[in-house]
Amino acid sequence: MKTIPFFEHPSYRGVRKLSDSKYIYNKNYANRHIKEHNIYGRRWRDKNRRIVLEHYGNKCNCCGETESMFLTIDHVNNDGYKERRGPSTSTYLNIIRNGFPDTYQILCWNCNCGKRMNNGVCPHQTK
Repeated sequence: MKTIPFFEHPSYRGVRKLSDSKYIYNKNYANRHIKEHNIYGRRWRDKNRRIVLEHYGNKCNCCGETESMFLTIDHVNNDGYKERRGPSTSTYLNIIRNGFPDTYQILCWNCNCGKRMNNGVCPHQTK
């Protein structure tokens, strides 16, 4: 018996046609309102980021930088690779959902990159 792709099977062919008009409507709606959707998504991410930064102190744990544009989330135990193996979701949302675990800290961008390039130790701490 010859195997055919599921979308070519006779029982599958009519299924999509019933929802074509709704699919087209949703696609057109999304195209017409993409700017509003992007603005909403940006506000939602910024709100979650603000909540997380406020909980962890709003400053770099190494150098004390307070400019929020420079602040990033860092894995204290350098085990971020474990999280990246899982499903892709917002880091900030995961932190909120997990009750702000102690495995995260705030570092400024410079300290975070320095920690990465210096085997897990910020250059400020080696002086």
